[in-house]
Parts: sequence; C-alpha cells; structure tokens
Amino acid sequence: MKIQPMALVIAAACTALGGCGGGGSSTPTPTPGGSTPGGGGGGGGGGGGTAATYLIGGSVQGLLPGETLTLLNNGGNPLQVTQAGNFQFPTALAAGAAYSVTIAAQPNAATCTVSQGSGSASATSATTVTVACTQSQVKNIALFLDSTTGNLINYSYNATTAQLSPLAGPEAVTAAGAGPMAIDASATHAYVLLPSTTNPMLAAYTIGGGGVVQGAGQTALSGAGTGLVLSQGGNFAYVLANPSSTSGTSNMQLVTYSVTPSTGAIGSQVGAPLGLTNTATLLYRNPIHNIAYVLDTGNDTIVSYSIGASASTTAGVPSAASNVTASATPSAMVVTPNGAFAYVLSTTAKNIAMYVPTSSGNTPGNILNTSAPTMTSIVSAGSGTLDPVSLAVDPSSKFLYVSDPGNRVIYQYVINQTTGVLTAMPQASVAAPGAGQLSVVGTAGAASLYSAAGGVVSAFTIDPTSGQLTAAKPAEYTLGTKVDIGSMAFGQ
Repeated sequence: MKIQPMALVIAAACTALGGCGGGGSSTPTPTPGGSTPGGGGGGGGGGGGTAATYLIGGSVQGLLPGETLTLLNNGGNPLQVTQAGNFQFPTALAAGAAYSVTIAAQPNAATCTVSQGSGSASATSATTVTVACTQSQVKNIALFLDSTTGNLINYSYNATTAQLSPLAGPEAVTAAGAGPMAIDASATHAYVLLPSTTNPMLAAYTIGGGGVVQGAGQTALSGAGTGLVLSQGGNFAYVLANPSSTSGTSNMQLVTYSVTPSTGAIGSQVGAPLGLTNTATLLYRNPIHNIAYVLDTGNDTIVSYSIGASASTTAGVPSAASNVTASATPSAMVVTPNGAFAYVLSTTAKNIAMYVPTSSGNTPGNILNTSAPTMTSIVSAGSGTLDPVSLAVDPSSKFLYVSDPGNRVIYQYVINQTTGVLTAMPQASVAAPGAGQLSVVGTAGAASLYSAAGGVVSAFTIDPTSGQLTAAKPAEYTLGTKVDIGSMAFGQ
C-alpha cells in the first residue's frame, strides 16, 4: 500500500484536463456538428457537411505500473498516461490541423522521449506518435517497511521540499515484523532482517531502474537480528543477533557476513561471532570511520568496535576498541556527519549525553573514554509523558533533533561547533503527528527531516542557517489505518 498525503484530496475531473488517459484508447465521442472523430481512421463528413475530424494518439513504451506521464498536444489538452500501451487525446482536430505532442511531466523515476510527435491531423495521426520511457536509477530512494504485512514500500524523496513521491512496481514482500533495514552507499541494494523464532534471515534486495525493489537472496542468521549496519565500503554486513531465539544461548552476538558490493549478494559468515552481554541490543555506525557502536541498555555502556578493513583480526570480524559508561538505559545514538561529536539518548534519565570520538591515539572514531560526558536535559513541550525515542543531526553537523511521541513533538537544538554542547533553539520544538523514528537526508544547503510513528510520516524542511524545522507541503503522509511503519531507510 502506498503512502498518501493525509490532507490531500484529489478531485481532478477528467473534463478539466481535457480527458483522462491511462494507456488505453479513448472512446470516440460526437463532436459539435454531428460528426464522430475516428480513432485512427477518418471522421466525418455527415451532419450537413461537417468537416472531418481526427484524434491524435499513439503508444507509450516502457512505462512501469504506478508511474504517471503527462502529455500535451499543441501546448495544452493535458493527458495523463498511467500504463504502457496505446493512448489518444480525447479532443479531436480538424483534418489538416497541425498537432505537436510534448511531455509536460516526466514519471518520478524515468525519462521519456517523443518521436513522430508532430504533423497534420489525418486518418493515421491517431497511431503515429511514439513515447519511449527509460527507467532511471533512483538515488534519493526512501523505503518504508510495513511491519504488519512485511511489504517494502518504495518512494523517492526531494531533499529540498521534503516531498515524497510513490515509485513504480509492486511492493516487495519481506515478513511481518521485519526490520531494521539498511541501504548501501550506491542506493542499489537494501538489506532487511527477517524475524523468526526458528529460521531468522538476513535478506538482500536490489533497487533497480525506476526504484523497483526485488528480492536478491537470503542468508540464515545465528539468531533473531535486532541491529544491522554495513561497513563503509559495503563489503561487510554486521548483525546484532539474539541466539536464544534459536539455540537457547543467552548472550547476544555481533556476527559478520561478507557482501559483494557490485551485486549485493550476501556471502557466508566470516569468522566466529563476537560474544556480547544479553542486554546489548542496539547497533550504530560512525558516518566516516569503520567503527560500529553497541549500546548495552542493561549495563549502561557504549562499546566501540573496529569493523570492515580496519578490523584487527580475521578480515572484517569486529574487534573491541573502547568501553564507555553511559547514562541510565541508553536508547538511541547519533554521530555528527563530520564525526566531531556523538550523542546518546537516555530514556530513563530523559537526557542527552555528548561524547567526543577520538581523532588521534586510538582508532579514529572510537568514543572517548570519559566518565563525565556533558549532559543536556530534555524538557517536555506538552502535557503528555516525556518520551524521547530517536536522535538525528543535519548534514552540516550544526543542529540536533529529538523526537517525543508522548507529546507528538520534535525538539530542536543548536550544536556548539567547538564544544558540542547543545542549546535549545528559540522555537524549542515543532508539532509532529508522526514523531518517532528520525531520518535526515540531503546536503548542508538543502536537507529534510522525516519522522515516522505508527502509520504516519511527518515531513520537514531544515533551514540551513537556523536549523529551524518547517512542515513540508504536504506535512504528513499516512499508511492505511491498520498499518505500522516498522523501519525506514533512505538512499543518500
């Protein structure tokens, strides 16, 4: 099921567009004066000598289901085509009248061109126009995982306006309750953890032309996965797994799998799993270094691991680097895109702890082992229970955002570029019906933030100077009434 804007009601009458397309031929209708235009043949002549009229049309090739192409004839008479096949403009032209078919709006993930698009209306002009569409690779892809059905829903995003647009093709099916999910740096492959008490999997998907998502194989896991990250080069996948779901082993494991970046294929497990405590439940990755972080919610620690090419043991297998004490129940983490600061959210203490990843001494990216990180308390913006759940930083590394589903708001902070200390913005929070998981996309000059909770996605643009969030148009997107967004991932 595709996400649709909540407050958007589409009531476009076909007559306002001069007729509706959709890939099939239009049914001829009488023209004023009594003649009937031919759908590829001659019209007319009857009704007291009325001049012959003809429909203009042809065929569309390569348009995927779910995509929409808008055509014009002589700069007007817009016609929307929603599938490959024959089309006709419903407004007939007099015999010999000039026509010129052009493209008014391209599909979201394809480029279409017109050939034999101009001429004079005649008995053959209803079949001569050819529109050929070539699907393009979607880099700015947004994938939403429906945790109820397991459907993987594909969209594209506009980082400047925060608008989401549905992409073509059928929704790929994973499994109910699947997640989390990751997209590689090329935005051509996605990986999803498939839950099962007996046969958990790491599944790979290709993201093809037009953003079409298709299955590309699965690999069995040692236990149900709770966390997933890819190495910087995309040649290793790391899964935080719970072996107790299949073997009865109580401790968690960090397991390494080889990946072929060019094809997305998942290889075999590499080396032995790395044993963790049974409360190590969250996994993150440094944005610029091959360092992974595990949050141990039971022991209130953050452990850094070297991964990828920088791992010190068997190629790719993580090696522990540092162990840092965290606030009570660390529940979310984010590292600034420039790697200067790391922030960890505590749901128990209702605060954000700031850490400094090292740039010298130990492996770059390791969290600095400090016993007294700088703390920023979160102040509730409403009457509901304070419930911070997710963190995000903008691409310039200047602003930090915290979601609060209890109050349905997102808190806004400015990051001191020297000390990393957080200061609330003049407008400390913005309303967000979809306050939940946070993701930021785009560049320092054009970025957007998305927040998902339940079946709602709230969309915001980010002011590059102040960091202020502004609700996009539309501001919210929704799934069906009983559909939940279990995970989301964005190609960058």
